[in-house]
Amino acid sequence: MEKHGGHNMKFEIPKKDLLSVVGKLVGITNEKTVHPILNGVLIDIADEQQVYLTATDLEISLRAKVEAQVSVSGGVVVPARKFLDVVKMLPGKTVSCRLVDNQLKVASGKTQYKIATWPAEDFPNVSIELPDSMIDVEVESLKRILSRTVCSVASDKDCFDNVLAGVYLHSPGIDGLRVVGCDGHRLSYDQIDDFPALQLLGEQEGIIVPKKGIRETLRLLENADQVSLGLLENRLCIQVPNALLSMQLLEGNYPQYEHVIPDHTTSIMVDVERQVLLGALRRMAVVTDQVHKSIRMTVCSDLLCLEAGTENPMTGTAREEIPASYTGEEFKMTYNINYVMETLQNMQTDNVRIHWVDKNHGGLFLEPDNHNYLTMIMPMNE
Repeated sequence: MEKHGGHNMKFEIPKKDLLSVVGKLVGITNEKTVHPILNGVLIDIADEQQVYLTATDLEISLRAKVEAQVSVSGGVVVPARKFLDVVKMLPGKTVSCRLVDNQLKVASGKTQYKIATWPAEDFPNVSIELPDSMIDVEVESLKRILSRTVCSVASDKDCFDNVLAGVYLHSPGIDGLRVVGCDGHRLSYDQIDDFPALQLLGEQEGIIVPKKGIRETLRLLENADQVSLGLLENRLCIQVPNALLSMQLLEGNYPQYEHVIPDHTTSIMVDVERQVLLGALRRMAVVTDQVHKSIRMTVCSDLLCLEAGTENPMTGTAREEIPASYTGEEFKMTYNINYVMETLQNMQTDNVRIHWVDKNHGGLFLEPDNHNYLTMIMPMNE
């Protein structure tokens, strides 16, 4: 392998491997930045068999390595989205990359592109290091607790409290890792039992991980068969084979969320088939008001009645009754239909159990045989 300080970098790499990695790196880049190089991916080659690719928005960084046939080592930064689009369009199974006159020639078969680049030395010197201690966790369990809570995290434009822009990781007891998401309208939590959360957190009560970091973690886990977690100062590190994701934690104190969850031991309780309810809600959504997105739910003896829409001729109305396990007085509640549908989609049981205390408290959506999961949705004004 030749060494030319990056000016003549050259390597060949399997297209599917390059696509997989660059597809994950694109999510890290920041297209709204005033620093164009943060839209780029650093390609760094130091040996004959591996290419390292790095992306960062200065708060979240991802570094991955891919096996390749390297002819000339070096480094360069290429626009991430453009690089991804180019690689997608190439016809062959192998991609050849060569740096010539500050342009990256990307070719396969008889197709060739030239992409403008930045010097590797202009790329931010971000620290992507492994903590001294990493804790293994089962991939599917981590995917489950993150995907079922990140939907309840506030978006940046709707966030009135910075800490609500992330998920809260803490230990609910001696063992176990609980993940909490809340946006002021709904709250979700799920947890992994028998996880040494205290070993991960050290002296901290909990940590707040930004929503984007969780989204990128889920993307990283799509094809992973192993994953480990660790903390390095104020950063959470997620390691999978051939990649390391590092993200800056949010600062602040997460609200005492347990205090807003009503005691449901004496509440109204309704059991209904999850897919039946979800199907009915999808039919109701056709006429739901696009501004308020409300669904009116009325429960009475062995029935759950759903109503949506208004008498406005531009929308129309819909009504459907579905079987429910309930005996008691009639009770009415109105919710954002999207919140309810998303909750049901995230559940993994045949039935859903709904608890209502009164019209001033959130409704609790539970899995009957799983006490680790809960979503609370606040009612809308009727």
